[in-house]
Amino acid sequence: MSDKNYQPIACLLVPKVLFQDVRYCGLSTTAKVLYSLLLDRLNYAALNGCVDQMSHLYVIYPIGEMVKDLNCSVYQVRHAIKELYKQGNMIRTAKINGRSDCFYVNDISIEERDAYNQRIIGIGKTGRERRNHG
Repeated sequence: MSDKNYQPIACLLVPKVLFQDVRYCGLSTTAKVLYSLLLDRLNYAALNGCVDQMSHLYVIYPIGEMVKDLNCSVYQVRHAIKELYKQGNMIRTAKINGRSDCFYVNDISIEERDAYNQRIIGIGKTGRERRNHG
């Protein structure tokens, strides 16, 4: 392929932490990719007016579309949703306007920043100070 014919393709961003942090090692690859797809849809939620009464963004993502996007069975999709829910509320289901295909997606990067900040706070303190502050 020559440089003149190159056309970038749409790519899905997958948080590396899902593969690098031991907290997420128990998640199936399907659950990790589903979480990434939900994050991708979250980018468009504000543009599409997917905001609840409390001003929280939510994603509309029917199970049938998940099956198609992940190229897997309904069972695998439902299992992946359960995994994400059990993992510490990476997602929460929401029934909005009678729809059961709505999800709140929690940003795990906030947890990562908090954990990083806690490590930084602990640097340079004496053992006693670390024990008293976390």
